[in-house]
Amino acid sequence: PPAGCTTSKQSVKTILQLFCLCTPQLHRTTEASPVHLTPKAMALFVYLAVTQRSHSRDVLADLLWSEMNNRQARANLRYLLPELRRPLAAYLTITTKHISFNRQAPYWLDVEVLWTTLSARPESVSNQAVQAALDLYQAEFLAVYTVRDAPVFEAWLVQQRERLHILAVQGGYRLAAGYWQQADYANALAMTQRLLQWEPWHEAGHRLQMQLLVATGQRAAALAQYALCQQI
Repeated sequence: PPAGCTTSKQSVKTILQLFCLCTPQLHRTTEASPVHLTPKAMALFVYLAVTQRSHSRDVLADLLWSEMNNRQARANLRYLLPELRRPLAAYLTITTKHISFNRQAPYWLDVEVLWTTLSARPESVSNQAVQAALDLYQAEFLAVYTVRDAPVFEAWLVQQRERLHILAVQGGYRLAAGYWQQADYANALAMTQRLLQWEPWHEAGHRLQMQLLVATGQRAAALAQYALCQQI
């Protein structure tokens, strides 16, 4: 599960949770209701949190209003910022020229967990850690989420979806193979099934699933898997 509260006798620390591997959601661990933002405000906050770099106001204006001239786009960005400041001021560093996500404030970001875990050297992370990271990948990045009249943001969104999809597929195959080597056939089969849902044409995934089915005495299912692989 996402990181929870840090507690003491005196206080409870609020952690902002940003879920991007689904329809985007913002939660504070000490509050029952989520933080609601308009689509462009959410798009801007997600972009800042995921890229984790300082961006000029010109770049951010072009990100969301590229079809307007710079003066109009900058004005729209200026009018949008109060919507973010009200609930999220602690997570933003805003100057007259640049805006960035404040990583010093306590936060949890599913994309960061997935990327950090699956990009680490295989020998440095356990199967359990990889499994927990992949369990976050319930849907593609900002699933079924669009922002009107923002082609630059949409292009970035497509790029991120593909990047994270490739990462999840590679991590899923690596985890299934790791379970296979440990003779943990139940978890290996569950992982290959998820892998083939993400990428039905993953031939190595089909081969591994056939091996696992044979190893668990399911010869007929292995032959059916072979036929399905041929068809795909």
